[in-house]
Amino acid sequence: METLVNDTLALTSNGFDKIYYVSGDGISIVKHGGKFGYVDSTGKVIAQFIYDDVSRFSDGLGVATLEGKYIIIDKNGNQLKTFEHYVDAFSDNMARTWMNDKGGYINVNLEEVVPPIYDSNNNFSEGLAAVKKDGKWGYIDTSGNVVIPFQFSSADSFSEGLAGVRLNGKCGYIDKTGKEVIPFLYDSTDLFRGGFTFVKQEDKWAVISNDGTLLSKFVYDERETPENGFATVKKKKNYGVVNSLGKLAVPVKYYGALYAGEDLFAVLDSDLGWGYMNPKKELVVPFGYDSIDVFSEGLAVVKLDGKCGYMNSKGEIVIPMQYLEAKPFRFGVAPVRTDEGWYLISNPTNTIK
Repeated sequence: METLVNDTLALTSNGFDKIYYVSGDGISIVKHGGKFGYVDSTGKVIAQFIYDDVSRFSDGLGVATLEGKYIIIDKNGNQLKTFEHYVDAFSDNMARTWMNDKGGYINVNLEEVVPPIYDSNNNFSEGLAAVKKDGKWGYIDTSGNVVIPFQFSSADSFSEGLAGVRLNGKCGYIDKTGKEVIPFLYDSTDLFRGGFTFVKQEDKWAVISNDGTLLSKFVYDERETPENGFATVKKKKNYGVVNSLGKLAVPVKYYGALYAGEDLFAVLDSDLGWGYMNPKKELVVPFGYDSIDVFSEGLAVVKLDGKCGYMNSKGEIVIPMQYLEAKPFRFGVAPVRTDEGWYLISNPTNTIK
């Protein structure tokens, strides 16, 4: 049922205690009356508020807990199967399980394809998962076959065909056959996104390409995993943004900086607040906001004088500053909070990217 909330069309007529996240397939994690359930992108409650906790939806499935049991739920709210042991959210059509201090996996058909035999296990990514046995990490496929032997002291998930691993005290990258692609020269590594990432030596981070070419010097104290061709970096107290070539798209001189999408960067002036900058380093939305977010489906959450609204990339306020809290649009809907509780509102631009 649609209703008006602060003059904005809402898809849910009653305020909820909390809407945490719009996850896969546009299904939101919602808390109401002290219990958890799911609401879809039309505002329909698809799983009643009876659960102690719920996971994000992924691969068409969610995981709910009730009195210590783990229940798999589909997009219609049907309870498909109940497990007596821990089941994680699905990732890459597989879900981690945990029983008697050992990890295994089930698939989306809810079949146990890997029994709980591992000391530790990561989510599947790109068809492989890092698992630990007898103190060493290796990789298995979705059938449970060991495809990269147990030899590493740590192992990350695969991203863009490469995974960071540690061997003999140093980190490098391997491909899906276990072949060394980037030498073991580094103290730490990160996930590749958009053909680049970061590696660490002597407490400093540098930008590296997926062929192993260093694109910057080891000068950054902190970094964030790349997203959409950019990554936030930090030197001492100041932040900037690098691109996939390792060049600074935003100089390291702000109190906060990130790529916001729509060809804009969010930057924070220590005295004036947040604003948006274009690639020419021109302010297109002046400093002054309490907080601003990345653009999603054409709009970004902005906050001013304690109230949140939504702005487009031209700097125009599309949904007025009227909410106590607001979250990004996903699948055409966004969670917002008023004095009466949390609601889902629809995207008035109908711009889903």
